[in-house]
Amino acid sequence: VILLLLFVAVLMWRDTAIIHYSSVFFCLVMLVGALLVDVAIFFWIPPHNLANCYLFAWFAAVGACLLVGALLLKTFRLAMIARAQRKMRVVLIPLSNVNLALVLLVLLAVNVLLLCVFSFVDQPETKRVYSDLFAYYLSCDISTASVVAASVLVGLYGVLLLVCCTFTFTARSLPVVFDESTPIFLSCYNMVVSMALIVPLLILLDDYTAKVVVAAVGAMAFGPGTALLIFVPKVFVLLTGKNGSQPHAEYDTRSAEMRTPRSGVSVSAMNSHSPTTGSSSV
Repeated sequence: VILLLLFVAVLMWRDTAIIHYSSVFFCLVMLVGALLVDVAIFFWIPPHNLANCYLFAWFAAVGACLLVGALLLKTFRLAMIARAQRKMRVVLIPLSNVNLALVLLVLLAVNVLLLCVFSFVDQPETKRVYSDLFAYYLSCDISTASVVAASVLVGLYGVLLLVCCTFTFTARSLPVVFDESTPIFLSCYNMVVSMALIVPLLILLDDYTAKVVVAAVGAMAFGPGTALLIFVPKVFVLLTGKNGSQPHAEYDTRSAEMRTPRSGVSVSAMNSHSPTTGSSSV
């Protein structure tokens, strides 16, 4: 429910500076990703069947890809603008939503390819695990190829999050309305810690109930927890009327030179200490 409310809030306040310059598109993609991770928890909770095994893997992996990928790309754009600001030049790399969305599609394609290995090449099975003589539960059982695919996915997310953390240090020099370095760094740290705790515990724990609890809590920390770290500060600014809660158009009135050309991002306004960017939000 909270994620849906945040989704509606981003749409309602999309014309405010703090939302507009956070990139409305990638904010919405992140919330969709967090929501998919949240939904995946319900397919992890017993009773299990074969469909649940597939649905949990697809919802969790695609959701994590959208969440991590969108966070990385919006941080990359901020880092490139901050770097150009320091060197007083125009960003030469195309940073429009369309170009960055293509990169996100590539990441999503890699995820789908690995999920196809799980779903069609080395299919999971359900097995009975007896808790006592007469009681049992169904568990998803995967073999070598699927374990390798899952390991590659976890490793990929870990690398992307570490890269995202490095970009946050570059983006710290931006004006306040652009600066998301602290919540993004905390979000990356939250997701890395969640993965670092979940994966070993799921391997080491023997009790199935404990595994379910660990996976559910970890998924909630990874998905909804990350969304809250990113968006709660923005909602606070909007509700309290602080700098950034005004319409973004107020930041775009000083000169046409402040606007973002389609081929890149002009930072001349930033160099004159104005928090203005162009029509392609950052």
